[in-house]
Amino acid sequence: MSRRWLEVEVQYLERYAGVKSPREMAERLHTDSETVEAKLRDLQIDSTGGDRAESELALIATFERGMQALYAERWKEAAEALSLVGESDGPPEVVARARQYAKVASARTGTEKPNDPYLEAVVLKNAGDYPGALALCRKAKRSDGGRFAYLAATVEVLQGNLEAAAAHLEKAYELDARSRGQARHDPDLEDLRESDEFAALFAVGE
Repeated sequence: MSRRWLEVEVQYLERYAGVKSPREMAERLHTDSETVEAKLRDLQIDSTGGDRAESELALIATFERGMQALYAERWKEAAEALSLVGESDGPPEVVARARQYAKVASARTGTEKPNDPYLEAVVLKNAGDYPGALALCRKAKRSDGGRFAYLAATVEVLQGNLEAAAAHLEKAYELDARSRGQARHDPDLEDLRESDEFAALFAVGE
């Protein structure tokens, strides 16, 4: 026998279809997911939003697992988890950060020197030692592909030094054009992106 839907239940479906999965809504309404999906089709409501939300939560969990492995120096595990997130179509800010750290982990699984200055600079930045991180960035050579310049830009933004950050970011673009796309989504560069003075640094097509 088909379920009789109360008006308040229909309103619940309309409100949460884009946020919760059919399974979650079914549990709340004391029914099964197939019944919920059938009602959503009747109402012509897209039920994929909840699936996307669950997928994003899974990606964030993978990112966190990768970061835990990174700090525990389990390089292969970290590289695999972070690369998976970095290649996904998840939240741009999470994807951008995952790509950055995946490079660090991948480098450590290869032949890079045991004491990686870039990894050390990242760790110092995350620990709040901004002067220490910048000191390592200044010692880097141009052959490092712009990653130190980009890291220095993020550190300067976190310190409120937008003009210095802009200079470092321009250098990063010069050394590695791919960093331009990453910069448009990096949460550490948010203050720089929101500044009218430096908006051109993030313009599409530049």
